[in-house]
Amino acid sequence: MPNDGELPKEDVNCFYIKSCTGNQLFCKNWLTEGKPRALAFVAHGYAEHCCVFEDFAQALVKSQILTFGHDHVGHGRSEGARTLVGNLDNCVEDVFLHINKMKEKYPRLPVFLVGHSMRFIANWLGRFFPSFPVSTMNYDLVIRTNEGKQKVLEDPYMYKGLWVKAGWAKTMLDKAPIVQADLKNVDVPLLIHHGGQDKICDISGAKKLYETSKTKDKTLKVYPNSYHCLLLEPDGIPEQVIGETVNWITARIQ
Repeated sequence: MPNDGELPKEDVNCFYIKSCTGNQLFCKNWLTEGKPRALAFVAHGYAEHCCVFEDFAQALVKSQILTFGHDHVGHGRSEGARTLVGNLDNCVEDVFLHINKMKEKYPRLPVFLVGHSMRFIANWLGRFFPSFPVSTMNYDLVIRTNEGKQKVLEDPYMYKGLWVKAGWAKTMLDKAPIVQADLKNVDVPLLIHHGGQDKICDISGAKKLYETSKTKDKTLKVYPNSYHCLLLEPDGIPEQVIGETVNWITARIQ
């Protein structure tokens, strides 16, 4: 396993499942005390891992929402070449494979998806050279404070390579037109948080999802001064994002 991927002996809620492509995926459950009211899957972003959602998960658990997630292929303690997920359809299939396993254990509970950006960069070089570097990892563009950057640097399961690989870019590029065309078909409740000073993902994408999706139950919240990683922002932004999300979810549990 990558990063000496042994399971934490003190945490019985860590385990592995097999991905749709045969890779081992590191998984984590945050269980509620007593019967849960709902399920929430946490989907991490590029270079991250599921446990970056620890504070988020703990807040959800306090509202009796069983929270779970896994490290995508090539990330954290899961198998695979670092930060390369291959076909994005496989990555999505792994998410639903995991969700369906949990739904079998907890039938009839509503399921919510909490996710952080996976669209990081796009470049045609990925078609031929998936490990070719196409961009440097500049944390100054992603995280606003030195404290936030230091937290990432000290995390042993975050990818800290200097380069973003073209294979990742190719994966995102291939799916971008399909995703944009399908926005109008989105008909599930949406809560969208976005940093107003996000230098990685243009806010126009969030606005397009909000304006185009046909669901009537949708909210777009922009934090004017914030960068890409809202959970690493200063001034109480992480707590605000977490609190608003928990309240939004609990208001939609029957």
